[in-house]
Amino acid sequence: MPLRWRSEWLAAWLLSLLLTGLVFGRALFFDFVNLDDNSNLKKNPAMQELSLAWRKPYLDAYLPVVYTVWGGLHAVAQDERPRGNSVDTFTPIPSLDPLPFHLANLLLHAANGVLLFLVLRTLLPAAPRQIAGLLAVLFLLHPLQVEPVAWVTALKDVLSGFFALLLLLLYVQRPLSDYRGRQDVRRMVLLALVFLLACLSKSTRVVMPLFLVALGHLHWRQPLTRLMADLWPLWLVATVVVLVAMAVQPPPKDMAYQDIWRRPLVAADALVFYLQKLFWPVPLALDYGRNPRFLFESGAVWSTCWLPFLGAAGWWLLRRRLSPWLQLGMAGFVLGLLPLLGLQPFVFQTISTVSDRYAYLSLALLFVGLLPLLQGLGHPRRVTLGLAVLVLACGLRSSAQLPAWRNSHTLWQHTLSVTPDSGIAHNNLASIHEELGQAREAIAHYEASFLRLPRADLCGRIAILHTDLGQWPQALHWLDKGLALAPDDPLLLQNRAVVLQQLRMRRF
Repeated sequence: MPLRWRSEWLAAWLLSLLLTGLVFGRALFFDFVNLDDNSNLKKNPAMQELSLAWRKPYLDAYLPVVYTVWGGLHAVAQDERPRGNSVDTFTPIPSLDPLPFHLANLLLHAANGVLLFLVLRTLLPAAPRQIAGLLAVLFLLHPLQVEPVAWVTALKDVLSGFFALLLLLLYVQRPLSDYRGRQDVRRMVLLALVFLLACLSKSTRVVMPLFLVALGHLHWRQPLTRLMADLWPLWLVATVVVLVAMAVQPPPKDMAYQDIWRRPLVAADALVFYLQKLFWPVPLALDYGRNPRFLFESGAVWSTCWLPFLGAAGWWLLRRRLSPWLQLGMAGFVLGLLPLLGLQPFVFQTISTVSDRYAYLSLALLFVGLLPLLQGLGHPRRVTLGLAVLVLACGLRSSAQLPAWRNSHTLWQHTLSVTPDSGIAHNNLASIHEELGQAREAIAHYEASFLRLPRADLCGRIAILHTDLGQWPQALHWLDKGLALAPDDPLLLQNRAVVLQQLRMRRF
């Protein structure tokens, strides 16, 4: 790093830590939430034997770098807290202190803001540094970042984002080959290693080499073929990562409305959603309920799916007039989201195709393309003022959004205020009430969840709660519903036999 930039680097670190702490610092004192946190941190065998993180996939994913970080935090976060006797005090993991995990997310997020600033300054050192700085701060404070920062499980997003931005910073220093075609093998190996760490934190980062090629072509004016050849170690890593992901990640159990012809329409709807939340991030929630079943049964997909195709046609007609850097930024935004738009089905898609955390890296790639565009406007003071207003608005909105993540109850209540029929919100609220021995409240939420996400195991859960209350006819009703969905389920069949026996005894 040039000597004159060391003071900028230090100032960027201090400012990033200050602003991240100011807006997101309260998250340090938030609890875990009862969605994936328990599975990843308590039930995960890698937390007890770290070598398992590298030897075996877990929950249909191979993320050894993430599990290694969690394993280190797990070792220092041992605690004994009360389970809680109300929905407001309930904690899903009383044996762990959540503060170290939240601190890791905050520090990584602050580091990512610094990395983005350094990337922007390296790309365009002549651009006003206040514009580069404000773009980095906008990345830090955008309301879409609340979810990946405040949710412990979303470490995979901020950690993979860290390695992806580090990869970007290392790449833009200088070309990987000189004018004679001699390649810098050491840098190529270093880039491949950082890229591997990004992919082992989240496999969807395999798209990064595509962005690097486009960026290198625009920045250095080198032929695409040479740039692609220079990145051959990254293509090799990407191929292996994709093969591993295909081997360990099965398709979702619920493949309704996921026919090949429907997937581009689902992806188009998701892209419209992200663009809307980019410019107007209100309201935000963990679950938006926009799964393929909802989109086609409600007809919502037909009001949005045509917009990206219209936009693509407009781009094709105007591509020679548009700023190449703007095109790069928009391409980066789409590219970062591409693996999670629904073109390839994934597990969380049965709940919702879209999620705030999926846009984490996309925001950074978008801002890489915006800096040259803003510099070219020729009014640095006006641009700076406009960015400052945006930063202030985003910071205030993120601060207002953050308390929703205080604990499981506040999270799901907030989710229901945004998506009233959220199946996962009702399901996890029911789980809390069930843990607290509140069977009637649990049944009400489980039944509401079933309306949105009908599952045989959920019917069995409701039936057991009815038996706890001595409501045998109701239990039989829900067991029959479950068997209609899964006729050969041995547990449902066994429980139905028990319920029938109880009903016969009660008759006599």
